[in-house]
Amino acid sequence: MLIVALAQSFPVIIAGAVVFGFGIGWFVPNLMTASMKNVPASRQGRAVGLLKGVHLLASPLGVVLVEPVTRVMGPQGAILVVALLSFAALGVFVFRLVSRRAAPPMTPDPSIATQ
Repeated sequence: MLIVALAQSFPVIIAGAVVFGFGIGWFVPNLMTASMKNVPASRQGRAVGLLKGVHLLASPLGVVLVEPVTRVMGPQGAILVVALLSFAALGVFVFRLVSRRAAPPMTPDPSIATQ
């Protein structure tokens, strides 16, 4: 999205869209695979439904949410805002993932159980 937002010519816009398409094509299946590893078998159907539902609703909700920004900032500004928000969301995701892996596993304190 950042490539598209900063593009000054139509070929660069197309190249940015291709990069974005490859990214989404890689991200969605890997998200499903990673999610299924962390969800018990009894809840996997619900998890897949939630992920696919959010993915399905993202397009129409994105149009509704981005349209006012487009009116104020123009199409290039709106794409830039979406790109920056995407990078911020990625940063939060990576931070949570790293902090979850860095935190020591919680083990029950035996002294509390005996009281």
